[in-house]
Amino acid sequence: MKGWIVLAIVAGIVYYLDSEHDYFADQKHYVATEWNAIKKKFDETTDIKIKKNVNKFEFNVPNLSDRLTRSELEFYRTITESKESFDAFKQTSCATNSHPILSKDNLRYICDLVL
Repeated sequence: MKGWIVLAIVAGIVYYLDSEHDYFADQKHYVATEWNAIKKKFDETTDIKIKKNVNKFEFNVPNLSDRLTRSELEFYRTITESKESFDAFKQTSCATNSHPILSKDNLRYICDLVL
């Protein structure tokens, strides 16, 4: 039990010196630079490069031909031509819960889609 108390006191002193006085600032900077150097060397050694492609956006539109009528399906295809038009439709029509072409159930279903 005595060892745990001593360990807690030492941890408190280290926390106080780190948070109040920046006593370990140089050591933190040294460890951070060494860590980045190790990561860089590891990436060069393994030759694994992860490239994130943010330029292409695949717009997956579900096929609702079995659910919608012909006029509703034509309207659905016009609003799902781009993500911007679909977002604009969601902002305008989904808030009112009524639409002249879509039935109430289909409107709710389309508004709940995540594209």
